[in-house]
Amino acid sequence: MARYFSGPPGDWLLIREGNDPKRRTWRLWLQGTGTVEPSPELIRHAGALASGRDLTSVISVDIPPVGEWTGRFLLLNPSKGDKESMVTSVANLARHVGPAMLAKHENRLLRMHVRAEERAFLARELHDGVIQSLLGLGIRLHMLRRRAGLEESAHDTLAAIEKDIRDQVVSLRRLTEHLHPADLEPSRLSGYVASIVQRFQREAGIAATLDATLDAAAFTPSTCVELLRVLQEALANIRRHSGARSVHVCVRAHPGSCVLEISDDGSGFPFDGRLTLDELERTLQGPRVIMERVRALGGELTIESGSSGARLEIRFPLSSGYAVA
Repeated sequence: MARYFSGPPGDWLLIREGNDPKRRTWRLWLQGTGTVEPSPELIRHAGALASGRDLTSVISVDIPPVGEWTGRFLLLNPSKGDKESMVTSVANLARHVGPAMLAKHENRLLRMHVRAEERAFLARELHDGVIQSLLGLGIRLHMLRRRAGLEESAHDTLAAIEKDIRDQVVSLRRLTEHLHPADLEPSRLSGYVASIVQRFQREAGIAATLDATLDAAAFTPSTCVELLRVLQEALANIRRHSGARSVHVCVRAHPGSCVLEISDDGSGFPFDGRLTLDELERTLQGPRVIMERVRALGGELTIESGSSGARLEIRFPLSSGYAVA
């Protein structure tokens, strides 16, 4: 944050004078004030912006705020010319282009919020309406099957229908998990991860353990959602295909990156050995949904598979939470 928003408010030009590295001096020209001595902190932050390149000058102008958003337009090493005309030209550009960029970003966040509310509403409707109705129907069917004197074939038919209702309830609950939370506070992430693992153990009948170290400050709401989606998909695949008796989930998240490891003692994948995401895509193997999510996150996926089970390791970067264009 300090790197991009350091320095005085308003429009200014930081310029280096002299070519001798030992005699280089920096001057700060402020619109409406003139030339002043720059602070060492400003020079240090300006140097960091150059990312290793030789920095000779920086123009910084404010972008008019849009809603709760504000911005700054930075131009590194502009062609040399009159200080005032250069800063004025860049400021005019920022005044015209900047608000449109901020408005587009704010509209995108608003659309995401609306979609999140719609998904949460649908999840509540499914939970409070359809799922509860199915549970009630299953209870009534169970009582009818116990009380009625039915032939064995009819009894088995009712039992099969009752099982189908239970399976549909489980499927709908999994669907509501995908719909809600569509967005969540990072401070609640640990609770959601634990509840997903606990529900998997309860509904799948597979022993599941969790080892989680989550730094909430490292996450944005969107990365929280992506982590949960990947975890849900991996556990659903284990339930459907692995025949495992135990599962272990390990999550390590710190500023900059998150690592999710999921291992089971099931039948494994249709290959033996260790494959990366690129190798899985090239050989058309692996869990497609998880692979697509990891690729979209800019992450890495490694799968180890054998007769004793499978292990997925997923590593993806965590955003700083600031938008830099």
